[in-house]
Amino acid sequence: MLRLFEAHREAEAARDFDAILETFVTDCCLEKVPLGLRSEGRDAVRAGYEAQFFTAFPDLAPEDEGMAFGDVIAVWGTLRGTSRGDWLGIPRAGAHSPCPLPTSCRS
Repeated sequence: MLRLFEAHREAEAARDFDAILETFVTDCCLEKVPLGLRSEGRDAVRAGYEAQFFTAFPDLAPEDEGMAFGDVIAVWGTLRGTSRGDWLGIPRAGAHSPCPLPTSCRS
């Protein structure tokens, strides 16, 4: 599970959408609870990454600060990026903003 998570982070850093999707199961779901976003299925997850994250924040990068493992992987840290495009109806601001990043993954 750790290797899969590491492969996912590497694919995100490379902006390799095909490799990102390879780290998801076929009937996957990507949910951002604080934002009220839920993408179901690989096409929706890909669209979410492209439009909601990498287009609006092209330098988006997580800084993982800790991990815990069991049946679920829990990761926490900070997500950093510069607002370079519209995001969820909010116009680009050009500001660089850190955001707390709690993540959980399960197989």
